[in-house]
Amino acid sequence: MINNEIIEKLVIIVVNAATYHDPKRDKKPKVPKVLDVLTSASTIPLSNYTYDTIQLVKHRIDELNESVLLREQCNKIMTDNNCPAKLEDKLYKVDLYLSHLTFDAIKDDETRHWFKTLPTNFKLPGETVDKLKEMGKTLLQESKGFETLMEEIGTD
Repeated sequence: MINNEIIEKLVIIVVNAATYHDPKRDKKPKVPKVLDVLTSASTIPLSNYTYDTIQLVKHRIDELNESVLLREQCNKIMTDNNCPAKLEDKLYKVDLYLSHLTFDAIKDDETRHWFKTLPTNFKLPGETVDKLKEMGKTLLQESKGFETLMEEIGTD
């Protein structure tokens, strides 16, 4: 779709809703429970995969845009030198707007702690779900990628 000029702007929103349980557990003499160990063992690699995936997407878009620029420069050189040849590759630049939403970006310490200690289950009270939705909206609006997109398309 990029090469057919259907996509000019690519918006990627990554949501990391990772939580933590007891931040003081490392200071306790008790051995952590199995669930705590499993949670840590599963969330740390997941965070790494998320970061790696984001970096891979950014790298691929940068490669694409670099190829577009190189093709344009080659065509200009050929035109400037009266060369009848022209590169006809179907490569088109795409603008990438990446927003990585994470509870770590919440500015207020108390609010960040509240969200990061939410239980991770499928039965949350309606009020909690509403707060999550509102925080998601706030984090998105405060993300650099989204702000840039809104500025460029002329929307507040």
